[in-house]
Formats: sequence, C-alpha cells, structure tokens
Amino acid sequence: MVSFVPRLSAAFKIPRLPSRPLGRSAAIFFALIAGLLSACGGTQAPRTSAPAPSREALSTAELESARRRVFALEHPDPKRSELRDAILYTLALRTPELLESSDPESIDAHLRMMTELFSPEELDEPRLPEELRPISEGILAGASKRGDEGRALAAAFLLERTTEEPDTYRALIQTIHDWSREAREGLSSELERLTQLIQVVEEELGLVPARSIADRLAGLILARRDALVRELSASHGSFSPFPARMIGLAPLELAAVDLRSGDVEKAIDRLVAMNDTIPTTAQFIDVLKRARGEDAAAGDALIELAEFYRSARPDVSLGICRRGLRRLSDDARFPVCLARIAADRENYLEATAYYADAISTNEKERAIYDEALSQLSTFIERGIFEPNPRVARSLVAHAERIFESRRVHFPGTPPSVPEERFEFLVGTLEMNAGEPEEALRRFHRSVELQPSAQAYTQIGNLALRIGRLDEAAHAFQEALALSPATTMASLPVRAEILRAYAELFSARGERERERTILEEALSLWERAEPAFLGERAGLVALNRGLILRRLGRHEEALLAFDRAFTLSPKQQSIYASILSSLTTDQRPDTELAESTLRRALQHLSLDPEWKAYFALWTRLIALREGVSEPAIVTHLLEGLSAGKAWAGRLARFALGRMDRGDLIDSAENKGERAEAHFYIALDALAKGQPESYRSELEAVIETDMVAFYEYEMASALLRALRAEAP
Repeated sequence: MVSFVPRLSAAFKIPRLPSRPLGRSAAIFFALIAGLLSACGGTQAPRTSAPAPSREALSTAELESARRRVFALEHPDPKRSELRDAILYTLALRTPELLESSDPESIDAHLRMMTELFSPEELDEPRLPEELRPISEGILAGASKRGDEGRALAAAFLLERTTEEPDTYRALIQTIHDWSREAREGLSSELERLTQLIQVVEEELGLVPARSIADRLAGLILARRDALVRELSASHGSFSPFPARMIGLAPLELAAVDLRSGDVEKAIDRLVAMNDTIPTTAQFIDVLKRARGEDAAAGDALIELAEFYRSARPDVSLGICRRGLRRLSDDARFPVCLARIAADRENYLEATAYYADAISTNEKERAIYDEALSQLSTFIERGIFEPNPRVARSLVAHAERIFESRRVHFPGTPPSVPEERFEFLVGTLEMNAGEPEEALRRFHRSVELQPSAQAYTQIGNLALRIGRLDEAAHAFQEALALSPATTMASLPVRAEILRAYAELFSARGERERERTILEEALSLWERAEPAFLGERAGLVALNRGLILRRLGRHEEALLAFDRAFTLSPKQQSIYASILSSLTTDQRPDTELAESTLRRALQHLSLDPEWKAYFALWTRLIALREGVSEPAIVTHLLEGLSAGKAWAGRLARFALGRMDRGDLIDSAENKGERAEAHFYIALDALAKGQPESYRSELEAVIETDMVAFYEYEMASALLRALRAEAP
C-alpha cells in the first residue's frame, strides 16, 4: 500500500497567522469576571486542600500502570470506570501541591491528566466528579488575572458541572464569549479575528476535550475556511498563495478536532459534510474510513495517521494511538507509538513501560527491543533523572524486563545497547534509587564485560561516597589509564576524573596530593576551554571556578563563575553546583552564595523545592561562616511556608513552625527522608547542638540516597567533623 504521508506532509505545514494585541486589556477582562462572580454570590477561593483520604491512593508505579490500562479499555467497560475513579482520586490528592507551585504549565498538564480519562460525551454530562473542582478553581483564578480566555473558559466549563451554582458559571462563560467577540471587533481582517478565536478554543479544548467544545472549534475552522474562499474569489487571481494553502489545510485541521480523542467516525462525518472538492481531502477520507475497522488494514491506516500528525500535532497522534490500543490490542505498533510520544515529552517511565507492553504483545519483533534500549540509553545520557526512588525502581524493572526478554528471544544477535552499556545504565538508575550496593554490582559487571572510563569513574565516585576509599582509588586509576589526554575531546573527560580523584585525597587528608591533582585538572580545563562555545563554555567556566576555589584562588574563581553565569544563565546546575560546594567549603563565602542565589532567581523559574533548597543552602553557608544570613533567605522561606507540598514543609520547619518528628513523618520516600535529616542537622547547627548535628548527618548517610546533593554534603561535613576531632 502506498502511504499518503510523504505527499501530504510536504504539502500541509500548518502556518500560523500573526496575532496583534487585542483592543481591550486583560485588566478589563479580569474586572468582568470578578464583577460577575461577585454579583452572582461569588465563588470560593481556589481550594488547596486535597480530598479527605477516604480510600487508599495509588502509588507512583500503580498510577503509571493504571493510566496505561485505562487507555486500553473501551469507555463502556466497567473496569475502565473503576480505574478512572482510582486515578482521579490519586491525582486530586496532588492538586494542592500543583496549585501552590503557581506554574501554569504544570497545572494545565495536571488537569489534562484528569480530563483525558473521560470521553468527549462524558465531559458534556451535567455533573462531573468533585475532584475536578479545586484544580478548575485554581486555573480560573490564574487565568482571570492574565486575561487568559481559553484557560478561563475551560475552568468555568468544569466548574459549571462540579458546583451547586451552575448558573454562576454559565453566566461567566457567556460573559467571556461576549468579551472575546467585542475585543476583536476592531480587527480589520475577518481572517485574523477567526484565527484568534480558533486559538482560544484550541486551548480550551486542549484542557477539556468535551464534544460541545469540539463542535464550537469545528464551526470556527469551517467559518475561517469560508472566509478564505471569499477572499480568494474576490482577489481575481492576484493573491498570495497563503489563502489557498490555508484552504487546503482546513480538512486536516477539522479532522484533528476529533482525532485528538480518537473519534475517527466523527472526523469522517465532519469531512463528508464539509463537501470539499480538493482531491487530497477525498484521499484523506478514504484513509479515515479504513481506520474505522478492527483489522490489519485499520491498524495500517491508524499508524499512517498517527505518523502524519506526530511532529506538528503530537496530541492528535496520541489520541489516534490510544484508539489503536483499544481496538487492536494485539498490534504492538500502538504501544510503540505511545512510547515514542512519551519519550518526546521526556516521560521515560511511561515510555519504557509502553515499550515493555509492546514486547509482551509481540516478542518476536527485534526492532522494538532495540528501539526501547536506545531510548533508555538516551535518557540516561541526557541526565533526566527521576528524584523519586520508587519511580527509579520501576524504570529498572521495565528495563530489565526488556533486556532479558531480548536475550531469550534473540540470543545470537547483538542488541542496540551492548550488555556492558546496559549494566552501566541500570547501575545509574539503581544509584538514583538509593541502592548503592546494587549499583556497584552493575558497574563492576559493566567493566568486566568491557572496561570503560565512564563506568570506572562511577565506581570511584560511588565507592568514595560510601567510604570505600581503596576501591575508589583503584577505580579512578583505571579510569585515568583509559583516558589519556591525547585529543581535545579527551581533555574534559580526564579533567573530570582528576577532580573526583582529588576528592579521594581530600577524604584521606592528603592535602598536597589533592592540590597536585587539582592543578593538573585545572590545566586540562584551560587547554580545553577554547574548543567550547555558548552554554558548554559556561560549564567549562564553572568547572574552572570550582577548582580555583579549592586551590584558594578565590578572585580568579569569582571571575570564572561570573563567566559561567554570563554564558549559561539558564543552566540550573551551575547555580546548584556553586551553592552546594560552598556549603562544605573550608572558607564558606556568604556574599558569593547570596549573589548566586539572586542570579538564579533572576534567570530561572525555579520550582518551589529548588527555592527552598537554595535558600537553606545559603543559610548553612552563613552559619558555617559565622555571619548573619541574607534577608532573602527568610523572604523565600516565608513565601513557601503556606504550602502543603514538600517545599512548604521544609520552609515551615526552617522557620520554626514544624517540629522534627512531623517533618520526618511527612516524608513520602527515603529521598525526602534524606533531605529531612539534612535540614534538621542544619537546624541543630544553628541552635548549637553538635551531637544532634552529627547524628542527623549520619542519618542522611543511612538512607543510601547517594545521588542526592544532601548525601554528598552530609558526607563532606562528617569528614570535616572527623578531621576536627581531637
């Protein structure tokens, strides 16, 4: 069968019309909403409390599994309803934390995870579950302040169906619609007016894929198509190709309205009713008609459609592949499709799980195994780590399932990721999950199969962190032997090994040897620096600065850090590396810590957790230097203290509004317990309680969360205590 994708993909790149600012301001829009809600009796402030824990919430791994299963079931299936309710309840428990973050993207993604559990028809029902209300109230509050029509409409749509005051929100929806039309009356072009309205409804539908909203969007797309036809007719041949191209795109945009929820039948109905005479539209309808079935031909058509939309409209591709998963459960192409979309979104837990599902469906397709392992390798190389140890363990389980199954079914062919590389990848995941012994076993297995500087360096770093200094020394020596400074590319690799090797001699108290190795590492970074540009040059400057400080060359270090900030202002790791290193520096520098913190706040949109970490690290630096902490520390902690999420709990403890036992009890996993003990140690240091300070640092080490900053800092601080002991 000849695919239509190459032809249509080349022809139909959906252009974006330029949008001019609206004639009426967002402040007026906000005033309309606030006034209407007040006149109608108002609405409660956004709820930040989770539903009462009337039943057991799903764990992270259970939630991931339940979400995959629910999308594999047809809507009338009672098992689907049970799963949906369990997922919705679990997500609702997380709503307060998301609202506290005030991050529109995260809040919107959370709502989408909830609403995608419903069919378009279910979302139009007069009553929807109460769990949707708090997130909708939060979105409405934020959207109204910014004059964000699409998000406000989506929130009001859900609130109409989750409150006892539906008339309030019906009136609000009408007010927003009236404002939308009036605000665009001054636009000279009908095409621009319709395009702006389409963008608003697309955002609304993206959050709430209800049938009535889809119908409204379809109507606007058709209206714009008609306006383009009129413009084309009036031009009498003297026109730019833009209107004609937009007319050709209209069928694809119209089909996408329903395909994003997997409704092939509705997409066909709309296109047939459109009565389009463009030849490609008839071809497109033929593909859609083939996709209606439940046979191999339908599978081919669905995959063709999914690949066509995947680049420009991954949300549409997602809906198509979920339909295939429901209708053709024995076709491995659909979990593979969903795995690719998840990987594109950097959701590697879901991606790896879908690859594992695909392999269960078709154990004889070698390409699935190799693609899955390649994606896992990419995931690790890019450093996209999940801080929750339970999630990291789930990734390990999925990865092993894939690798072992491939070994059984294709014993004579090498995998895309060699076994030594796979062992290294799993070792990295185990380390992140707080399983250092298992991680070491994996790394040693990797070098047994094929020695590599990367694996030996990980052995050295990990052995050093858990106090096995002889094992660390041997590993670093092997890594250096495999990394001679013979090429420009090899210089930073060897420099990083040397920096880690110097830590070993610091732990042993061999200061002269430490200094010699650091000077060699610094010279390698200086030789390598001319080869790096942009953000990578900023990371080189960071490494130079960190070594210069350890060598006592503080003014030069400041210049290097300033260069790092200038070249890589959006690299969070630069700020984290400087602040964490200052917490254990022999000469803590509160002035540098404060300026680093302020630069981070200026250039980054920090998550609440990182604001808390950076503020508390700055507090520790001031404590160790014996100076007053910067006022910005208390300011940040006060701003976080009202939240119920982990950052809020850390802030309340730091401000003396939560006791030690409550903080530890509130930790949801051993990663949070490691952090809790570290910041309790900081509090003990502030109160002049040396024994508690030491015991809490030791409690951090007992968690085995070796990949955490807090573990590394606790190790260094304990070494300093031992060195100071008489």
